Amino acid sequence: KKDLLPIEVTFNDDQQGLDFPANTGDEAKFQLNFLRAIGFRILHRVVAYYIGEVAAKKEIPKLSKYVSEIYSLDTFLTVARRALGLVDNFPVFLAVDEIKKGCENMSKLEFNPVSRALLALCGVLDRNENFFLSVSVYGAFEFANYRAFSSRWILLQPLPPIFPIECKGLSELNRQKL
Repeated sequence: KKDLLPIEVTFNDDQQGLDFPANTGDEAKFQLNFLRAIGFRILHRVVAYYIGEVAAKKEIPKLSKYVSEIYSLDTFLTVARRALGLVDNFPVFLAVDEIKKGCENMSKLEFNPVSRALLALCGVLDRNENFFLSVSVYGAFEFANYRAFSSRWILLQPLPPIFPIECKGLSELNRQKL
C-alpha cells in the first residue's frame, strides 16, 4: 500500500507548451495561470497513466477546456486523487521540474515571475498538510529570499553542474592534469 501519491510535472520535455498565457502586469492573474499550468500538467499525468502518453497528447485540447474552468490547485489535486480512486485527503508529493523555465515561457512581466510562482505554490503548501512539494529552479537562484513564503520547512538542495564525461577536449584536459 502506498502512503503517498507522487506526481512529477515539468516545464520541459513531454509537457512543454501546456501553459496558460500570463496577463502582462497583473501578478494575481500570473499566479492563477501558473497554478493552472501546474494543474494542467497534473491532469496530463493522470490521463497518461490511464491511456498512455501518445493518447494523452491527443486529449490536450479537451483538458485545456476543462482546466480553464478550475481556479485552485487544490481542486486539481482533488480531481487527480479521485481519478486514481484515492480519498480527497490522500497525501500528494508534487515534484515540479524547471520552474524557472516555465516562468520565462509564460511571462515578460516587470516583477520576478519565479518568486511569484513560488509564492503561489507555498500558499497551497501552507493550506494543505497533505501536500508536499519539491521544486527545481534550473539555474542560479537566491533561495533565501523565498523562505518567508511558507510556514513549512523548505529544504535547499543545490546541485552541482553536470559535465559530460566524454566531452572532446575535457578528457584531454583531465589527462594533462594526471
